Amino acid sequence: MRKIIYLFLFPLIVLSCSSDNDEINASSINPPEWIQGTWLVQGSTTGDNGVRFTSNDLILIQVFTETSQRELIENSRELGQEIEVIENISEEHYSLHLDFNNAPTVNLRFSKLSSSEITWNQVANSILVKQ
Repeated sequence: MRKIIYLFLFPLIVLSCSSDNDEINASSINPPEWIQGTWLVQGSTTGDNGVRFTSNDLILIQVFTETSQRELIENSRELGQEIEVIENISEEHYSLHLDFNNAPTVNLRFSKLSSSEITWNQVANSILVKQ
C-alpha cells in the first residue's frame, strides 16, 4: 500500500518543485554560433529572401520585409497570449518551434550543408548562402 502512495506522490513532488527559470529559458531564442549571420536564398529572382540569425533572435527576410521572431513573441505575450518556444540545437541542425495558443504554429528547421550553405524546410529545394 505504501508503494502505491509513493508512486502517486512522487510525480506531484517533482512537478511542484519546478524552477521559476523554466519560463525564462523557454521563452528565449538562442541560435548556435555556427548559424549566426545573414543567409539568403541562392538564385532568388524576387529579391532578398532568407534569414538573419543573431545571438538572441531569428529574423525572416522576405523581399522588403524583416520579421523578428523575438519581437513577435514579446508582442504576443504583452497581449496576454501564451507561447511555447522550443529549440533543438546540434552541430548540423537548428530548429525553432513556436506554439501560439490561438494562432498557427511556426516550425522552422535549418540544416548545415557547409560553413557557407544551409537548407531551410520552409523553402523547398533551396540553398541559403551565408553573406
